[in-house]
Amino acid sequence: MRSLAFVFLVACGGQAPRPVAVPTPAGIDWPAGLDHESTDATRSAAALEVVELSGMRVAMDAALEVTLRQQMASNPKIRPYEAIMREFLSRYVTYEALRGDFVKLFASNFTELQLRQMAAFYRTPTGRAAVGAQAHLIETGAKLGASRVQEHMAELVDMIKRAPPSGEP
Repeated sequence: MRSLAFVFLVACGGQAPRPVAVPTPAGIDWPAGLDHESTDATRSAAALEVVELSGMRVAMDAALEVTLRQQMASNPKIRPYEAIMREFLSRYVTYEALRGDFVKLFASNFTELQLRQMAAFYRTPTGRAAVGAQAHLIETGAKLGASRVQEHMAELVDMIKRAPPSGEP
């Protein structure tokens, strides 16, 4: 591995490669670096900012609503329990219930600089438009998926009929 690194450095004229400059659209305060040392606390703060700006709350609400509606439509027997399901899901599968987990997820998968750049994007008109469209996109995507499954339901039924019972090869 060291010899490969040596060959690479020689090929680059003995210098490490330079980072590629990404053009910044005019008028956007795009962070090119951090003005402080990144710590777990500063990365978590940046992750929280991204989670808040990204429209995660709206996306979670939309996904929960779509899922519940689909469940009620596909299984009418559970309709009398809709209020109970909503109460249960509101405890464990809402934005408020999962926000800390999302912050940890983002903080562990992105550098602080990347998180600050994502936040900068979400402050742009395009970023705000993307956030504003999320609920509609989630609902439309769920409808597309359900429609596609419905179109091919006969194929699924046929596959199930031809498959051996569970546990058999």
